[in-house]
Amino acid sequence: MFALWYLTPIYILLVTSLKPSSEVRLDQMWTLPWPPSLDGFVAAWNALGPNFPQQPEAGNPPAIISSMLGSMNGYVLAKWKFRAADTLFT
Repeated sequence: MFALWYLTPIYILLVTSLKPSSEVRLDQMWTLPWPPSLDGFVAAWNALGPNFPQQPEAGNPPAIISSMLGSMNGYVLAKWKFRAADTLFT
């Protein structure tokens, strides 16, 4: 039951992503798309423009700093064993 509960949004996401825009309605949420269509993905890719992906020259300093601090914290919390670690990370 728990697996169904957590996998339902993923099913709806996949089924809806393969439908044309005219079929994306609440009353047709559970129906399988026939024929499956990738037109939504093509439209999203084309909406990004001709210069995608762009590489920023200086990067994104806040994202780089956040990633570095987060990875260091994750490493320390994975290696450091303290009294309530099993309870906290369950």
